[in-house]
Amino acid sequence: MSLLVSVIEARTFVNIPVIPLVDANQPEVTVFPPVADLVLSGPSDSVGTIVPSRLAVTLSLSGLPEGIHHLRGQVDKPSCLTFISMEPETFMAIIGDINQGDINQAEENPEGP
Repeated sequence: MSLLVSVIEARTFVNIPVIPLVDANQPEVTVFPPVADLVLSGPSDSVGTIVPSRLAVTLSLSGLPEGIHHLRGQVDKPSCLTFISMEPETFMAIIGDINQGDINQAEENPEGP
């Protein structure tokens, strides 16, 4: 009887798209930043061959009102990989027509007033 051992390694994937998940009737959505960097680990043969197009970061905006929201992204990845970290961890989603002053204030104070 033989035992197969797989080497585990980590890899950084850069500029992975952030995809807003919205309701059909929601107004236009803008996400900042539009990309994220992910660190994932797994068996070296899987980590070495995965293509970035199989990865995504999603933001669930379903049911949120118009305005500026700061949300944590969810990583969509193959099950053979383990999530280690994401930069940034939170994203600003702008739902609807918001004025530039409100956007600037939200960037300066992401926790709100």
